[in-house]
Amino acid sequence: MKTGLVLSGGGARGLTHVGVLMALEELGVQIDEISGTSAGALIATLYSGGRSPAQILEIIEKHHFLDIRNLYWRGSGFFNHRSLKKIISNNISAMTFEELNRKVFVTATNIADGIAETFEQGELAAPVAASAAVPMMFAPVAIGDKLYVDGGILNNFPIEPLINRCDFIIGSNVSTWPENHKKWTPFLVLQRSFLLSVNNSFQVKKDKCHVLIDPPVGHFGAFSKSKLHNLVDIGYENTMLHKNEIQGKLNAK
Repeated sequence: MKTGLVLSGGGARGLTHVGVLMALEELGVQIDEISGTSAGALIATLYSGGRSPAQILEIIEKHHFLDIRNLYWRGSGFFNHRSLKKIISNNISAMTFEELNRKVFVTATNIADGIAETFEQGELAAPVAASAAVPMMFAPVAIGDKLYVDGGILNNFPIEPLINRCDFIIGSNVSTWPENHKKWTPFLVLQRSFLLSVNNSFQVKKDKCHVLIDPPVGHFGAFSKSKLHNLVDIGYENTMLHKNEIQGKLNAK
C-alpha cells in the first residue's frame, strides 16, 4: 500500500504541517509520496531531503525570508527569491527531485500562461522557490523561458498527482478562514479575498482525502513568525484527533 500526503499553502501557517508530520511519525505512518504547494512544497522538500520535523522548525525559525538584504528594488517583487532557493540548497544535499528520499510533487503558477504546473523531476530549488513566491512579496522565478509564482494562486491543495498513485491519502489544509476583524485593513481584505477563492477550490477536493486534517489556524497571520511553536502544536494535536481514523484505515488496507 502506498500512502500519500497533501500539504496546502498558507504562508507562516504552513508550520502547522510540521506538527502534522510529527504526529504521523509518532503514529508510525510511512509517507511514500508528498504533493505540496507554497509553504507545503517547502516543507515537503525539506522533509523528503532528510530533515526531521524538529529540524524543519529550527530551519524556518532561523531563516529570514524578508531580510532587508534581499530587497529587490528593480524587480517585480519587494524581495529577491534567492532567499527561498537558499533554504533548500543550504539545508539538504539533494539538488534534484530524483535525489529526494521519496516522490515529491511541487505546484507552481505559470504566470504568463495562467496555468498551474506540477514539477517532479530535474532541478529542485527553482520550482520550490517558485511555488512559494508570493506575488508582489517575491519576484517571479524563471524556469526555462517561463516565469512562475506561488502555486497556491491556482492550486492550493494539489491532491491531483496522488489520486491514481496512492492507496491512502492524508490531506493537511492550513488555509482556513480567518476570523472576522473589527477593522478591515487593505491587507486583511486582500488576504480574505484570496482565501475565499482558495476555499472554493478546496471544497471540491477535500472529499478525495481518506483523512483530512483541517486545523483552525485562520487567526494566525500568514506572514508572522511570532507564534510558530503554537502552529506546530495545533498541527500535532489536530492530527492526533484523527489517530483512530488513521490507524483504522491503514489497518483495513
